[in-house]
Amino acid sequence: MNTTGEYLKRVLLVLDNQAIGPTVRQELADSGYDVHWARSVEEAESMWQPNVFDVVLLDVRHDGERSRAFVNRIRATSPAQRIHFLHRRGRVA
Repeated sequence: MNTTGEYLKRVLLVLDNQAIGPTVRQELADSGYDVHWARSVEEAESMWQPNVFDVVLLDVRHDGERSRAFVNRIRATSPAQRIHFLHRRGRVA
């Protein structure tokens, strides 16, 4: 809850793109989400804990094998954890 009593959904944003990461984080925050931005899968692994985040938003362009292992660990530990995959089209400079 924030200081006004509104419930903020806690989001773990896993996005390594430094060009768009701040914008995505800010857009989510402006929409009322409590955003925790991990700039790598390794950072996300250290941040994630069961029953802390309402949703994990994971960029599918991350290190494939490491991302799959992270998702598998989440699903094994906390099957109810919502995980959504982000997919960007084209290249971002």
